Amino acid sequence: MWKSNKSRARVRQSPTSGESADRVVDEYEALLLRAYRAGYSVVFLQRYLASASPYFILNVLIARGEIPGYTRVNKAVYKVLPRKISVAFQTMNFNFVNWCDGWKISDFREAARLLSEEKDPQNHLSLKVHSALQNDYPDLYERVYFPGDADTTRTYSKTKSRDEAFANCTIHISYNKSDRCFTAVIDEIPDCQVRATTCDKAFAALKQRYAIIQQTLKLSLLAVN
Repeated sequence: MWKSNKSRARVRQSPTSGESADRVVDEYEALLLRAYRAGYSVVFLQRYLASASPYFILNVLIARGEIPGYTRVNKAVYKVLPRKISVAFQTMNFNFVNWCDGWKISDFREAARLLSEEKDPQNHLSLKVHSALQNDYPDLYERVYFPGDADTTRTYSKTKSRDEAFANCTIHISYNKSDRCFTAVIDEIPDCQVRATTCDKAFAALKQRYAIIQQTLKLSLLAVN
């Protein structure tokens, strides 16, 4: 018998379902792609889904063919950007070039140059890159372009962590002798089922699958025209 410190878990015999697992991932990625095509940015989706990194969202979009791929990083671009923007991107571990990839801005050098100037209503790329930065990082945009009006007080909403929600689930982990693998499933969510070579790996994979299912539910609630 094996038990988690965070969740109630006990070993039992249970069926496996690789097709169900694939369907969960396919549904999640399809909804993510739909939200992106509806105008929700990579950074917005990262925050909305409480994803650890925007690169996770970008990887899905690249795998689905929505974005060609990652542009080769050029650190020289940080010398062109306004200092506050340059420092912000380097601090958050999200490369400015890849941020441009998420917005389908291919000319990142020109985008950086345009951000070093005020927004030009007559320039389409200037409008796009300024609007994108203001959309994703409104506090940063205000500090850079409207420093006198910027409010130094910031508030952050606190949501229930994924670990806290996962801890309330009832988990069953079983060993299949014929397949020589462990199967983990959440009682409350039958579709949340995974297989792995060890008990610990099964638990970790189940936690990740749970996160995908919860994010899929959130994506389905987004307003998409």
